[in-house]
Amino acid sequence: MSAFMDFWLIVVLAGFAAGTLGTYACLWSAESRRPRLICLMYHRFVTDDEYRRCRGADRIYSLPLARFEQQLDYLRRNGYRSVSLAEAVAFAERRATLPERSVLITIDDGARSVLTRALPRLREHGFCATLFVTTDPTAYVFDASEPEQQRLTDDELRALDPDVIDVQAHGVTHRPLTSLGDDELRRELVDSRAALEHILGRPVRYMAVPGGWYDGRVRRLAREAGYEGVCVSDVGAIRPGTDVMRLRRVNVAGYNDLDEFIARIQPASLARIRFKTALRRVPKRLLGPRLWMPIRAVLRGSRSPGQVAARHGS
Repeated sequence: MSAFMDFWLIVVLAGFAAGTLGTYACLWSAESRRPRLICLMYHRFVTDDEYRRCRGADRIYSLPLARFEQQLDYLRRNGYRSVSLAEAVAFAERRATLPERSVLITIDDGARSVLTRALPRLREHGFCATLFVTTDPTAYVFDASEPEQQRLTDDELRALDPDVIDVQAHGVTHRPLTSLGDDELRRELVDSRAALEHILGRPVRYMAVPGGWYDGRVRRLAREAGYEGVCVSDVGAIRPGTDVMRLRRVNVAGYNDLDEFIARIQPASLARIRFKTALRRVPKRLLGPRLWMPIRAVLRGSRSPGQVAARHGS
């Protein structure tokens, strides 16, 4: 009996190994296909001293300015051209082509550090970016104790140079959209867009999903709300034929040095990240945002479960 069990254990393990290698090979093949467009995702910008004080998730979503400048310098020296989100959507819909070395730079949330710290660097290097703004200044992603990490005021949003920073939507409260009922979800989608259009005096056509919490219902209701493209947190490149309601991005963590940044945008690295992310998202998908986010906060050492639960209506 023992030999029989050992045989089937070997068969199961061999099958698992083959399936794992096959999955990675498929992802590598998908990420290697050209033409392709890399979409970078940033959040807030800090000084080196401020970053040394960051803990937990803040070390992921806060980027030291020196590293941001290194990354922009690398992109410029290696012939990359930044594109607008409208150009990226046209590329995905096969309505336009892009230079081989193109990059879409996106920034989530809408903290003041985008205006005071990121915008001058983008302009200096000749790049543009899309800023996804959460409209509620009291949303938990903003830090009332840090002036540079508070939400941009309405006047500051209007003053942004549209040739450098294109403002689009990121929900009202930054709550996980999958946790909301249909009516509340529609309000998050519609009200955030309406608020920004009122502030800016122009149409808002695109959005980014807060926290990466989306599903088919969120995408469907986003389209019904009038959005023409949706950026998500799924890792990977954009290519012709990509679903514009699910545009993949590559998060740039604050602890990524230049070598890690360069490696992170290569096909092999994207395939590896996609594979690891798929494994990590199993508990996230099984538990849902109300259970998973407090657990994630404890694992990352950023906030207590009570703080996160309170901020997400639990």
